[in-house]
Amino acid sequence: MNARTNPGGAPPPGFTENLRAALEFGDPPKPGTSEPWFTLIERVANSPPNQRYDVLTREADALGIKDAVFPSPPLMPPTLADVAHLVGSEKWVWPGWIGEGVLTCLAAREGVGKTRFGLELAARLWRGQDWPDGTANEHPAQSTSLWIPFDNHLSQLTGAAKNFGIPLHAIYLGTEPNNHQEPLSIDSDKGLELLQTYLANLKPKLAFIDTITYGTSRKTNQADEAAAVFVPLMRIARETGVAIVMMSHLSAQGEPLGRRIKGACRTVITLDECDPENEPGRLRVQVTKSGWKKPAPLGATANDLGFTFDDSPPVKPGAGHPLPRSGRPPVKLTACTKWLRNQLAIGPQRVSQLRTDAEKAGFASQTLYDARGWLGVEEFETDGRMYWRLKLEESDDADVRPAFETASPQWR
Repeated sequence: MNARTNPGGAPPPGFTENLRAALEFGDPPKPGTSEPWFTLIERVANSPPNQRYDVLTREADALGIKDAVFPSPPLMPPTLADVAHLVGSEKWVWPGWIGEGVLTCLAAREGVGKTRFGLELAARLWRGQDWPDGTANEHPAQSTSLWIPFDNHLSQLTGAAKNFGIPLHAIYLGTEPNNHQEPLSIDSDKGLELLQTYLANLKPKLAFIDTITYGTSRKTNQADEAAAVFVPLMRIARETGVAIVMMSHLSAQGEPLGRRIKGACRTVITLDECDPENEPGRLRVQVTKSGWKKPAPLGATANDLGFTFDDSPPVKPGAGHPLPRSGRPPVKLTACTKWLRNQLAIGPQRVSQLRTDAEKAGFASQTLYDARGWLGVEEFETDGRMYWRLKLEESDDADVRPAFETASPQWR
């Protein structure tokens, strides 16, 4: 209870009960209540429920009530309004792909290039170069990264960094202070405290755990053990504002090992070598899980100096929709195929522009590429840019209608 003195006298009988009813239920003052108590209860009762205790204090001051016994406000949880100024809006290292102050998973099968892809991102940070999808890199040049090398591949990491043109001092190591080849333990309080200290002092834009598979001895497919691994890392990322990228291997089903990792991460990025027999080293880079709108996937080709990226990601052989033998084709695919044919009827179109226009028209990237397959669209390169064009038969007026338009009526 809070005590206040009223120069005009003590509160009338029943005041405390009447005030409490006004605070909790918005009850009006009882008839015959003297001033200034009547006005005080009336103003409290007429105010919004979540503001009544503040109104009580403010109006008591305005009415000259210096001291009285008022009920103390109940302990209430904060609202979003209370924390909005603390957290601000979503912040990104790489917009749409890697968020600041959260966990991200970068997953691929062994040998596909997780470490090299991470170095590609570190190199772009250091050089101030745009991100692989062409998004502007808003961070200052010579921004650093931190690496926890659980895969015991420091020699590979060093050699690749040199090839990528990254100064070795641009990559800090999350290792023990007295043993620079021993990764910090993320299973121990001491290791986690050191990691938080490193990140708080260094303030890197990216911190890589390479890989989380070998970084913990806990079974991350079990809820309690997964929480013991990921909750401290989530806290460290949030408190330091650093994006922590956990590299993971993929299961036979194409999911990150330890299925709980997806729930802990704000985004999951996968690298997929779709057709290693015919296109070795050609990768599909995509966000497979996100709390926001997923960006369009990218195509990536590895070379000795890093990666080159394009807007034509590969797809697994046979991954498109097969031509149905009966029944109706997917409605969205039907509409997208007609839309794409109309776009290409006027001549070749740049792939990146088609993807942008398709998204505006309401067609997902995969639907667009499935439509491309049904139309038999040709892809070609000019001046380093990828284009699509309709594939015509021998005569200029060949029928280029999609298969579903020329098929039997029962599924048209």
